Amino acid sequence: MSKQARHLYEFGPFRLDATERLLLRNGQAVSITPKAFDLLLVLVENSGHLLEKEELMRRLWSDSFVEEANLSYNVFALRKALRDSNGDDRYIDTVPRRGYRFVGQVREVVEAGADLIVQEHSKSHIVVEQEEEERAGNGETLGTGKTQDIAAPPRRRFAFPGYGRLVTSWEDSAPQWRLGAVAATALLIITGLAAAFSYFRATSKPKPTAIAAPVRSIAVLPFKPLSSDSNDAYLGLGMADTLITKLSSINQIIVRPTSAVRKYTDPGQDPLKAGREQLVDAVLDSSIQRSGERMRVTVRLLDVRNGSPLWATTCDENCSASIFELQDSISERVAASLVMKLTGQENRLVAKRYTESPDAYHSYIMGLYYFPKWREEGFDKSVDYFKQAIDKDPNYALAYAGLAEAWGLKAVRGGSPAAEIWPQSRVLAQRALEIDPTLAQAHNALGEVELYWDWDLPAAEKEFQLAIELNPSYAMPHQLYASCLQMTGRFDEAIAQRKRAIEIDPLDVITNSQAAQTFCLARQYDQAIKQAQVVIEMKPRFADAHQALGSAYLLEGMYYRAIAEFQEAERLAELQKGATGPAASSLLGYAYAKAGKMAEARKILRELKRITEKRYVSPYFFAVLLTGLGDKDQAFEWLQKACDERSNQIIRAKVDPMLDSLRTDPRFPKLLRCIGLAP
Repeated sequence: MSKQARHLYEFGPFRLDATERLLLRNGQAVSITPKAFDLLLVLVENSGHLLEKEELMRRLWSDSFVEEANLSYNVFALRKALRDSNGDDRYIDTVPRRGYRFVGQVREVVEAGADLIVQEHSKSHIVVEQEEEERAGNGETLGTGKTQDIAAPPRRRFAFPGYGRLVTSWEDSAPQWRLGAVAATALLIITGLAAAFSYFRATSKPKPTAIAAPVRSIAVLPFKPLSSDSNDAYLGLGMADTLITKLSSINQIIVRPTSAVRKYTDPGQDPLKAGREQLVDAVLDSSIQRSGERMRVTVRLLDVRNGSPLWATTCDENCSASIFELQDSISERVAASLVMKLTGQENRLVAKRYTESPDAYHSYIMGLYYFPKWREEGFDKSVDYFKQAIDKDPNYALAYAGLAEAWGLKAVRGGSPAAEIWPQSRVLAQRALEIDPTLAQAHNALGEVELYWDWDLPAAEKEFQLAIELNPSYAMPHQLYASCLQMTGRFDEAIAQRKRAIEIDPLDVITNSQAAQTFCLARQYDQAIKQAQVVIEMKPRFADAHQALGSAYLLEGMYYRAIAEFQEAERLAELQKGATGPAASSLLGYAYAKAGKMAEARKILRELKRITEKRYVSPYFFAVLLTGLGDKDQAFEWLQKACDERSNQIIRAKVDPMLDSLRTDPRFPKLLRCIGLAP
């Protein structure tokens, strides 16, 4: 026996055990990284006090130099771990540009006199920690500062090396195990493969083995090129995207989208670190090496929670003509290692191919590679490659859907008049659905057209629901469905869709920033400020987040804070050649007007008009600025122009707080009827 004092902190449903380095929620262990635990402990120990960012970084990384983004990421992970059932974080307060403060009510407890008993159970080393049961009467102190009723049962903790701590309790001294379901995979030598996969010399196949818990989420990292051929970088992302598309059809697991993993292309990237950043249970880490016509592909499925391999295999053959068979085999084996049994529909989708043309596939993945590079040259390359893929395979549904989504994103970002984009996006989406009615991307693209161009909200809602049903791990339809719902004031449903999109892709700054914008439209300004600050912690130089934060400040009447955020958003948009510049400028002018700085507001109005000589600016932005200036007549003229042009932004008019001063005007109901929305 040995004695050990334990230092505990309790707040809300949580108990933080500093001695055992354990966080519990209602008695159940909460999984957080060691560094996130260190951060939480420092914050809790200094509850109520502001801790500057520099001080926190010095405490947490005293022996190394790290960037502020490391701190921001750990704060983000903590917020996620501490959220309540409504998804709200009530414990960590951000002081912009300074640091953080723990605001929960903390109760400090010290327990002394715990007995440590070491037992052997099967082949696992189990440590059982039992509190002393010596109680002289009801409510007698146990150790130091701990009280317990006489009828209360002792509590025990089980530590399994490599798997963290699991907590259970006893009633009438009878153990009630809560170890959960245990899933399993291991290495098995494959003695034979089907003739269609004769090239695929796999050295292992999934086999049950004990792991910490079932794998519920996975990140497929871009395949790492091990040669100097630059085309392998595109191929690596394309391989990952194909596997993501196939695995996303499995309802039993969450698969991070391609947008979440495309940043992990560095051959030196630590896959376990990437998995922890993506908050997933498992990560697929793969590499490609080519020499002439020969290709070697190595694939490892790793358990992020303990670093153990769940499955691994290698192809070392002339695979140049068999890339699709290779993708099929990998996806089938990964699925088998994660899920005990697939449904018939899931089996068909995992085995599905969208083209048999290697040339078309290569063009498609090149378009995919340039898709998020939203400077004009990147967009043009993406569109050109998608068109090449269609030329090489006129029945390539994914290429049609990719091109439709590319055009749609450009329209939503305000880079071109709606009439130049949405009609051709509709044709592309419909062609994709003619080829493949089960393609989620095509339903999503068509729903976007019906939302922003047709203003047919019921039809758009149906398409987004279909896309979600067909691909539960696809974040974009959740985002667009939220936009559809919020246009008519269905904010509870819209916020639920935003939260679901964040669960699918938690580190995507666009997804998180859009959630802040929804909170603004719902008049939940405190939540909007918190959400925007989270995004800025994740990516300080993201213009949309500063714009969302400025909007919340503006609507709360904090005009000078709003002005500072809009100025930053405008500056960043200009540096990055982003499409948010005119929107930020119009809001900056609105804020100037509300702050009484009319000359500055009118100057911005003149600058916006000059910008229209070089690029498209939505009439809606002029209407917003003129509303701030109090010029209702001109504001309605620009709103009518936005309606006539079918500008994307006009459909938010019914719920936009920036237009509140216009709502009592008899022209406003007429405007809403013009866009198909009842007053």
